[in-house]
Amino acid sequence: MSQVDVSIIVPVYNSEKYLGRLYESLVGQTHKDIEIIFVDDGSTDESRAILEALKREEPRVRVISTRNFGPSHARNLGLKYAIGKYVCFFDSDDFVEKHMIEVLFSTAQSCEADMVVCGYYIDKYRNSKQIGSIQKMPRSFEKDCVLADIIGGLYIDGMINTLCNKLFRRDIVERFELKMEEGLFLSEDVNFVIDYLKTVQSVAIVHEPLYHVVRRNIDSLTNRYHGNMHEIQEHTLKNMRELFALIGLTTLAKQALATREVSAAVAVIASLFHSQDQRKVTEKLRVIESYMKRSEFCCALEGVKGSNWKEALTIYVLRSRNPILICLFFWLRSIAIRTISQRK
Repeated sequence: MSQVDVSIIVPVYNSEKYLGRLYESLVGQTHKDIEIIFVDDGSTDESRAILEALKREEPRVRVISTRNFGPSHARNLGLKYAIGKYVCFFDSDDFVEKHMIEVLFSTAQSCEADMVVCGYYIDKYRNSKQIGSIQKMPRSFEKDCVLADIIGGLYIDGMINTLCNKLFRRDIVERFELKMEEGLFLSEDVNFVIDYLKTVQSVAIVHEPLYHVVRRNIDSLTNRYHGNMHEIQEHTLKNMRELFALIGLTTLAKQALATREVSAAVAVIASLFHSQDQRKVTEKLRVIESYMKRSEFCCALEGVKGSNWKEALTIYVLRSRNPILICLFFWLRSIAIRTISQRK
């Protein structure tokens, strides 16, 4: 097959209810020179049959099937078969604006950028009804802004933690043999982005939300449990430190690292109070105390601000450095989350 401009890779697992909306937003793209690679990750519903029907209807659609190894494996498999000059990764229950590929591709070409990043929407649904939508937008940078400040600012703005608002050069992915980490089931996307950013010279920014992240089950997202949360967060934090050691530790880069340091600690401490966590209170306190003794965390804590009142309150409690108070706060926080979830 001859090369196309953009390969769009979509892992699919039991998405029969949502594939139609994504498909319509992809085949309706104003930029036509694309291929759409659906990777069925061992679905047990009608997703595979739907994909085969879409493939017969639309020649730009390709369908790959695999056993259920998770989205990272599916994305890696899609990369193996992709023929585009550039590649995008979308999720099967989301959708995109009809001019997204045109804007990202034209920006990459005109700016000769190794990566293009755009804003996105977070659309919140409950019981099939949309209950809200917020825009996540990247900041503006001066023309002579260094790469480390651009990446640091993008991280602080929440632009780095997802794959779906980006256009990647496939030749860079292949040259550096970049892949999704299949052993991770959390933060595998941000780690791929970080690894990719270690190789680039330029990043272009589109100040327009073009992707829709659809959150249909808000409560379950809040309540997922990862017993190895500490290892996951440490791995990502180490990867991010390596990135800025490579490209430069500027002011915004330091702020980004501080933000990551604190968010990692919050994720780990919050996981201690998940209903599935079996550790004793004394063990939970030891984990909290270990963070209070960690110089990098204490320094980071003084330099960050919450983006909303909930984050600000959490930071205020953490700054007390009092393990018992912190333990009580996160315990009450977990009860509040579960209570709200049950009521809804």
